[in-house]
Amino acid sequence: MMPVFTGARGGSVTDGSGLVAESIAAGVFGCLSRGGHKGFLAALVLLAACGAPQPPLVASDVEITRPIPGRPMSAGFFVLENNTGTDIRITGVTSPQFGVVEIHETTIEDGVSRMRKLEALVVPAQGSVTLERGGKHLMLMRGESTSAAVSLQLLSDGEPVLSIEYTYPEESE
Repeated sequence: MMPVFTGARGGSVTDGSGLVAESIAAGVFGCLSRGGHKGFLAALVLLAACGAPQPPLVASDVEITRPIPGRPMSAGFFVLENNTGTDIRITGVTSPQFGVVEIHETTIEDGVSRMRKLEALVVPAQGSVTLERGGKHLMLMRGESTSAAVSLQLLSDGEPVLSIEYTYPEESE
């Protein structure tokens, strides 16, 4: 099973069992907090020798549209970056705030915009995929809450590969 990474680079990591491991960066700060500049230097040498670990899959530039009153639908846009040597197939997405989340793609055929559901989204090895307006994106349907945040769990063949927590920006009056 691939670990689930929450948030962006350098954040907490969970292997799906609920156990959390701290990043090496946290270890560096731990050395500093214990007052050991020698420990800090050793950690820097370790980081330089090994390179900082990267999560297998990272989401950036996340935007989830706020559902329009009376229409319990939303859309999700972000960039997925694969830091592994193997393609990662996203075969499903779940959210406690929405009854259904699907991966869609908008295309133009004979001058007409068409949207279709994708069975999977492949993030190529050492590559990225952009979910954007007018292209691949998430459709979040049957909104079940009006909370100020959305949680997404990206799945590969039923196994979680990435958790995304998104807080809507405050609305201006």
